[in-house]
Amino acid sequence: FSQVQFIGFDRNVCVQSMNNNYTYNNFSSGSGSGATYGYTIYKNSVAVFSASGQTANSKICKDLKFINDSIGFLVYYSGNTGNQVLRTHDYGQTWNVIGGGAPNYFGLYVVNSNFAYLVTEWNLPEQLYISKCSNFASYVNSSFILDQTLTLDIFKNDTILNSDLCNIDSLKIFVKNGVDTICYHINFMSLNTGIHPEIFKDSRNYLPYPNPTIDFFTLTSSSYDLDSVCLLSLNGNNIVNYDKQSIFNNHFSLDGVSNGIYIVKVSEKDCTTYRKILVNNYH
Repeated sequence: FSQVQFIGFDRNVCVQSMNNNYTYNNFSSGSGSGATYGYTIYKNSVAVFSASGQTANSKICKDLKFINDSIGFLVYYSGNTGNQVLRTHDYGQTWNVIGGGAPNYFGLYVVNSNFAYLVTEWNLPEQLYISKCSNFASYVNSSFILDQTLTLDIFKNDTILNSDLCNIDSLKIFVKNGVDTICYHINFMSLNTGIHPEIFKDSRNYLPYPNPTIDFFTLTSSSYDLDSVCLLSLNGNNIVNYDKQSIFNNHFSLDGVSNGIYIVKVSEKDCTTYRKILVNNYH
């Protein structure tokens, strides 16, 4: 670990216009096995959130990044879980875990309001992790890049929803191993859904299956009482409006639908769920 050093990212996190100032401080109380360690988040010098624990459940804040007045990301370390990435969308009032990594923290890069890359390291044996973190559970990948040699540059492609805040489609991460500098190149494709990301649901209801698919899909947790099921393009345009018989049979045809990525929109009484589906009928 002493010979491995984090150099940084090839660019700073891009943030939107902000009127609020967010800070944090770590605190401790007690001593010995009963000591408590935690952190407090402040919005304009007023405490809005605090977390703590004892022994291996202690929580030490490592980093805090807000990209606008309401959405922020933090990293805390706990002996039980290693480094965890949390996200808030309500001005720091509540925080949800969106990913994690190894015990040695290197850095966090926030791509946009829903995606971030966490860089951590473990030295027994030597391993470097670049974790993909997101409030969309299906995108989370704790070992998006796992490097157990730290000797060669690594190139990786990735897909994210909505644009990078910097309007750049790549990110470079630099780490020094002894005298050698290793570069991790991430090139990502941004899928512009045309839909605000907050309305996507993280629950497991109404998943389209199979996915990818060729000519049809079904829904998990289907219900005869659904108001509607639609297939949308990534820019939000209607491609197919399915009839009641399709909903009753839980069989949704993709006849005539071109290859590509689409959004399945499922509407019920007071809830609408959006899911991605890949149509690929190449043989």
